[in-house]
Amino acid sequence: MLSQYASIAPDQWCFSRSANGKPQIANAASKLAFNASDSGDYLACAVTRSAAVGVDLEYCATKRDVLRLAQRFFHPMEVARLESLSVADRQHAFHDYWTLKEAHIKALGATLGAALENTAFDLQYGAQKEDVGRVAQVSRVRSESVYFVLEPMPDYRLAVCAISPATGWRLSMFEQDQAGRVKALQPRLIALSEGAVSRSPRPSPRSRSASPR
Repeated sequence: MLSQYASIAPDQWCFSRSANGKPQIANAASKLAFNASDSGDYLACAVTRSAAVGVDLEYCATKRDVLRLAQRFFHPMEVARLESLSVADRQHAFHDYWTLKEAHIKALGATLGAALENTAFDLQYGAQKEDVGRVAQVSRVRSESVYFVLEPMPDYRLAVCAISPATGWRLSMFEQDQAGRVKALQPRLIALSEGAVSRSPRPSPRSRSASPR
């Protein structure tokens, strides 16, 4: 995957870990950053140029008590939003918040625990299902970040966070099968933050920002 973005052979990539265990590229010549997440039958990998990135993929169709989990780990404002929804909508909304939190924490290179409880978002959905909503970080300690929340396939949620003060961020998505064949994806975009752009230009072979398998 990384070799599609840089002139480095697949067997020449070297990796290390941050102080908190986040995998990172050790090749001095590479300016890329990456992060990966898996859930169900899929693996997602996000790649950026220089900016730290975090990605989280979650399968939503579970029987877990999401409200109980939210009451334990989420900000009171987020819990109140979930309580106002129907049981069916609550499952997906919970995973919208959860993937945002995990993507944010992974981009920072932090660990779950206190970081999960101290990370909160204001997530406003569009009036219609096809409308793109807005997301903003409301944590006490804020970082300059951009966020995307998507539905890559039914009953899955995917969030991407890039730590960057820049605006105009675009997200291109691709699916790669086990034979290595790649095709562009147009998943439903649920919400994005200020500084993020909803539509991506026509991708080139070296502009792939995220690729679920």
